[in-house]
Amino acid sequence: MIIINSKENKVYKLISNLLKNKKKRDKEKMFVVEGLKNFNEISKDFCFKFIVVSESFYKKSDTIISKIKKKWLRIDFKHNV
Repeated sequence: MIIINSKENKVYKLISNLLKNKKKRDKEKMFVVEGLKNFNEISKDFCFKFIVVSESFYKKSDTIISKIKKKWLRIDFKHNV
């Protein structure tokens, strides 16, 4: 797990660029899924490079985070960005 605490973080910059730039999404063959409902729907069909959650979600959602950790090896969460 990494904590993103700066807008200069590589993961933060990548996600920001993916959200803003279709050419970047096409080039990287990546996209961003926002929200737990969307994540649950799409997680059956795709693998993830990053799973980024807020610190508050991470702290209050132990059950969901545990399930995610079992399925994927790494969870990243944004902190103070």
